[in-house]
Amino acid sequence: MRKTETEISGEIWKLERILPYLRQGFITDNRKCARAQIEALKTGRCPDWAYGDEDDLEPANMAIGACEWARGKEEAAPSQEWAEFLGFSLEPVSELEAAIGIPAKEWPGRCTEIADKLQKSGLGLAEKTTAHYGHWTGPINPERRFANRSVTHHGWLQKEEPVIDPTRWVFENSEPYIYVGKNDHYDDGGQELNMKRVGKCPAPQGEATIPAPKDPRALKILKTEGVTQKKLTMNQACHLANLPPKAYKDIGAVHGWLTSHKLTGLIPIDFRRLAKNGS
Repeated sequence: MRKTETEISGEIWKLERILPYLRQGFITDNRKCARAQIEALKTGRCPDWAYGDEDDLEPANMAIGACEWARGKEEAAPSQEWAEFLGFSLEPVSELEAAIGIPAKEWPGRCTEIADKLQKSGLGLAEKTTAHYGHWTGPINPERRFANRSVTHHGWLQKEEPVIDPTRWVFENSEPYIYVGKNDHYDDGGQELNMKRVGKCPAPQGEATIPAPKDPRALKILKTEGVTQKKLTMNQACHLANLPPKAYKDIGAVHGWLTSHKLTGLIPIDFRRLAKNGS
């Protein structure tokens, strides 16, 4: 069945958004291919200029494929193929704006709130997602409010591994979109900043009053951290509580030991979440 004007317009929007992320391939100019697809969808025919290079007819082939999709003769949309190539897709924000009643121009600085509203919006994009909070470690446009930061706090959603981020565009100073794809610049729970702690438990300071754990999994982690005494001090407990879950798969055993001594408050809430989820 032929695609509607709304479907075609939506596809043009997606192709125009991903255009800046495309680079020259080994032979083919990927941006040229995408531009050919965009023009083909706008006009209903392959543009003449796409045939300009007899050694590279890929732009023409992809433009023809876009026309076939619009006519309902191709199942996969052009943007789907680019999403597989890039590892991510960019989705429009219009449905989310309507669902939550907040225009995208008001989303900057509200990443966790908007991610939470997306999760509760009922939109298919947010089904079976989990909320995540940590750091954005990717590039930040110098004209944005978070410029001059090497990392900044950030909130997003995930559907297992794929990230669903409604405010990533804020860092890029680009037109609003919802990012769906690979986890490239997301430090869940700020674990990377705490990796420098691993294997460096401090020497005891003050009175040792906290009995060592009995769980062999927790004891193994303490031994790896250089702790062998039968009782620990508070500064050592703080160190162990702030070990990133990605460093030890059994960190939950350490958390359980700390909780048994009413020291749950030492454990960062995101680390508790990650340990519980086995991350």
